Amino acid sequence: MPCWLQRDCSRKPYPATSGLFLAAISSGIAGGARGIINAIGNLGGFLGPFMVGWIGTLFGMKVGIYTLVFFLLAGAALTMLLPEVTAGKKPLANAARADK
Repeated sequence: MPCWLQRDCSRKPYPATSGLFLAAISSGIAGGARGIINAIGNLGGFLGPFMVGWIGTLFGMKVGIYTLVFFLLAGAALTMLLPEVTAGKKPLANAARADK
């Protein structure tokens, strides 16, 4: 494993999604929101391979892989459309309230 990856992972106890929802919601509902995000992530971990296998069986494995690539690129495009607050480019308006 590259050393830059080990250093980066050792400093962050939570996945990258933690910063997104903690910046957008109050701390009172952060636990429930984290549970929902983890449930959706686990569902995606099942549905992705299932969809590729199903589409690969119906139309051929190349179409299944291209479908996976399409959803990867669509997710990247949606990530680019996130507000600048989630990227850390703008200060959070209620930063004092979020720490409490």
